[in-house]
Amino acid sequence: MDKLLISTNNKYKFKEISEILRPVPGIKLHSPYTFGISIDVIEDGTTLEENAYKKADKNYRVLNI
Repeated sequence: MDKLLISTNNKYKFKEISEILRPVPGIKLHSPYTFGISIDVIEDGTTLEENAYKKADKNYRVLNI
């Protein structure tokens, strides 16, 4: 089973993404809360993609995954 970290502290957003990905077999979704952390990132990128990258990068560095 593959693990996928959803880099959001918003429980409603996590639930929404979980529902979208439910049909995908073989993945287990995690949030930062799964690891007992809350990571805040200043979303000052000019695009959604830039902000998503910042969140993913910070989670990667903090969790060493």
